[in-house]
Amino acid sequence: MSSERKNLGMSIVDPSRYGIDPDRGFLPNPDPMRTEDLPDTYAPWKQLARDLPKLLATGQIRGKLYRMPALSVPAVADQRVLRALYRMVAFLAHADVYPAGSIRQAKPSIAQSVAIPLCEISTRLGVPPAITYDPYALSNWYRIRPDGPIELGNIALIQNFLGGQDEEWFILPHIEIEAKYGRALRQFPVAQFGVLVGDEPTVAEALWQIADVTQSLYETLKRTLDGCDPYIYYHRVRPFIHGWKNNPGLPDGVIYEGVDEFGGKPQQFYGETGAQSSVVPTLYALLGIEFAKDWFWDYLLEMRRYMPPAHRAFIEAVEQGPPLRQFVQMASDPHLRDAYNATIEALARFLQQHYEFADIYIYRQQQKSAANPTRVGTGGTPFLQYLQEHIKAVRAHRI
Repeated sequence: MSSERKNLGMSIVDPSRYGIDPDRGFLPNPDPMRTEDLPDTYAPWKQLARDLPKLLATGQIRGKLYRMPALSVPAVADQRVLRALYRMVAFLAHADVYPAGSIRQAKPSIAQSVAIPLCEISTRLGVPPAITYDPYALSNWYRIRPDGPIELGNIALIQNFLGGQDEEWFILPHIEIEAKYGRALRQFPVAQFGVLVGDEPTVAEALWQIADVTQSLYETLKRTLDGCDPYIYYHRVRPFIHGWKNNPGLPDGVIYEGVDEFGGKPQQFYGETGAQSSVVPTLYALLGIEFAKDWFWDYLLEMRRYMPPAHRAFIEAVEQGPPLRQFVQMASDPHLRDAYNATIEALARFLQQHYEFADIYIYRQQQKSAANPTRVGTGGTPFLQYLQEHIKAVRAHRI
């Protein structure tokens, strides 16, 4: 099969054309660069990143950042280096805004030592200057056994805020989910090809495989409770990943000190959230799932700006591809409808598990600070209401 087969203005989208690895989905290949492997010119910053949990625990991170000169970003650097630097300065920036010990008093500014390089790096990477799902998860892991699989039991985080099992275990299942999803992405061009040539069995087989992978994502997500306690997550993990848009604790946003383009005025950006993962949006795109064009839909589109540009472009390309849902609706083979509905149900089950975790990890916790609200997600949404409506809308697409 050619990587790009065109018919009636539509094309089969090959994930590899967007830098998406067929064996590990949206995770980078090669593995992310560890902070310790950055050039020695960054030695003081590498030390700061390594000591971040201790500096947060002792309340010294702000003083350290204000005594540091602005981190220098190389004029020429490959993506691995830029993403490693992005991870480092994004963590430090959020640690500056939300230092442990005074989380109730979030500071509405970022020291210029990290604000300046954060803005420069994020511009070059095509994402907003805040911690996103990329430096928090996609580019924040390494393998214990370098030749082993990218799965729970063989992966660990490169960078933490406070550290510990609960922080690690909140993120690591997401990394396994991303790795598993590669097997589903390999079926996208197969399914699209089947639609273009009218091959119902080929489309059905591709959908059954995607449904199987999606079910396995649900099984991985369920394991979050194995090592991440809801109380610890809410009080010791979640505070650091809030953004400064729609955040009651920072109503005006945050000042990026020394960043000329912002003119000393507060800026507002969302925080890290699973909505910045490309897994679910690509399934929506392939399956032809549509939602009410309300505020939440606008928010989901906004979250694409927080994804790596190549991932964003891939989602858009899938949306413009062959109309799989319409093909299934017109199909004569009931097994094809069964395969499509099985994929819808597996996706809804995954979303339902996410909803239940949002309930127990956030909504049921006791709010002690406006900076860590139980009714608003780290991405700035009243999440439970919208998540439930979202699940209903997905299930309504059964044929």
